[in-house]
Amino acid sequence: MVRVRSEVLPDGINRDHVLQAISIFEREGLPEGFKDSHTYYMEHDGKKYPPPAIAALAAYALTSQLPKPGFRAGKGTKCFRVLTDAGFSICRRKTDG
Repeated sequence: MVRVRSEVLPDGINRDHVLQAISIFEREGLPEGFKDSHTYYMEHDGKKYPPPAIAALAAYALTSQLPKPGFRAGKGTKCFRVLTDAGFSICRRKTDG
């Protein structure tokens, strides 16, 4: 199981790290302390993933340290920038009403 250690997302996350994160997520699900995203999702191969969890697991793929939950995620944040710079799309979930 992946352990929580780091305070922030590190620099240097690339597409390969995000792909590794997706693989970890597929095997293990949400890292401890992280929640499913209700506002945005990251899409890859027709599947939807919670951006903060994937960014955290990508950080783990790079550093072997998982950031603590609660770092900022959303438009204009490092979390979203890391994922979009790696070539992934982030979409807003549709809401009823």
